[in-house]
Amino acid sequence: MGADETTRDELTELARRRALTEDAARPEAVEKRKARGGRTACENVEDLIDAGSWVEYSRYAIAPRAERSSRISSSRTSARAAA
Repeated sequence: MGADETTRDELTELARRRALTEDAARPEAVEKRKARGGRTACENVEDLIDAGSWVEYSRYAIAPRAERSSRISSSRTSARAAA
């Protein structure tokens, strides 16, 4: 696998992860909030800032944390089994 192909694969994965954090990826939750007269966090942020004036990075921090928790959990399970 060449560097260009690796970069493309990584960008594709990044786009996939980003799409999962958008309101469109969770229509049931958005509809439930709207039915109660609420707004989504994205709508609130959009009203507070100028379009294109910031980049949200926190949406990408969740997956590694979950991945790390899974590894830690697995290693603890293995350690208990060996004890």
